[in-house]
Amino acid sequence: MFHGEVLGIRDVVTFRGRNDDELAEAFRSSVDEYLDFCRERGEQPETPSFGNPGLR
Repeated sequence: MFHGEVLGIRDVVTFRGRNDDELAEAFRSSVDEYLDFCRERGEQPETPSFGNPGLR
């Protein structure tokens, strides 16, 4: 089992999968859920304070 976490934000966004494909799908799903959660609360989602700004 692989486990990951979005770093560089105060919120906790985690994901896990048994292989590359599952891990990638879990990552996309977790980020989508985080964005939906922020939208429901009327909040701006945080963006990581580092990394490639073109990926936001």
